[in-house]
Amino acid sequence: MFFCLLSVGLGNCGGAVDDLKDLVEGVKDLHGAIGFKPGTDPFIAPLESSCGPVATAPVPPSGRCLTAAEAANAIARQCADCKVVLTYKGTSDSSLCGSIAVTSSKLLYGVGTGGSVISAQDAAMAACKTAEGVVSPSTCTLAKTRCL
Repeated sequence: MFFCLLSVGLGNCGGAVDDLKDLVEGVKDLHGAIGFKPGTDPFIAPLESSCGPVATAPVPPSGRCLTAAEAANAIARQCADCKVVLTYKGTSDSSLCGSIAVTSSKLLYGVGTGGSVISAQDAAMAACKTAEGVVSPSTCTLAKTRCL
């Protein structure tokens, strides 16, 4: 009877067990990437189910890239001939955001990172305006942002 109650009790504590496991394992590195191909919309990783260790293998939904290679593979799965223009790393304990801004022609871009959405987007817009050169007014617009 005791073992039966213990089994039922532990079954109801699955989330708590997972939380304790994460606490024991410590802080995990999380990786992101942004890919770009002139003339197209940019691509960003991770998406909800786009990270996994091998580009050709079926990918279980994880929503997180645990290595830089997983993030780059996620870009390649979305766009085989895109260039990875930004990789960035946060942790499960400390967030980092990556952002890309593109010109209206989608030929030039700027990327940026920051501890918040606003700071990453501001950095991306500044880099895009620099890439665009002396154009008044700028045609840069924010395209994608992802926080880890």
